[in-house]
Amino acid sequence: MLDNKKIKDAMNVGLSFVCAACTRWHDGVEKGVKDHEGDQMCTHFRVCFGPMSGGSFDYYNGPLSTSLVRFCYVCGNEADKAIEPQVPNGKRIGCCSSCFNTVVLKQARDKRANGCPITFTSDPGQNRVEG
Repeated sequence: MLDNKKIKDAMNVGLSFVCAACTRWHDGVEKGVKDHEGDQMCTHFRVCFGPMSGGSFDYYNGPLSTSLVRFCYVCGNEADKAIEPQVPNGKRIGCCSSCFNTVVLKQARDKRANGCPITFTSDPGQNRVEG
């Protein structure tokens, strides 16, 4: 069972809010699942692909399953922006202005520099804006 302490502890070691609130991550911790480099891993054994990788946390399992657009995927605060998925039938992912300006835009610039387009929306259900 996920509780706030487990989520906060996972975020304190560098996980985003969505990963920290995923039961697959915590199952992996309990089972001692590691990747080929010895780093902690979830039980899905695949990269979940968050928005900066063009996905929408396709293998996420947890309390946010139906509300990923309502909360910032980085810090967990209320979202006032959304990131459009780059995959068919993907879910919009929420982001707050603070994380958008300090984390997401930097990552998007890095991704675009490597030829990966990133598209944002100014509001979870409205028009798109370039980041």
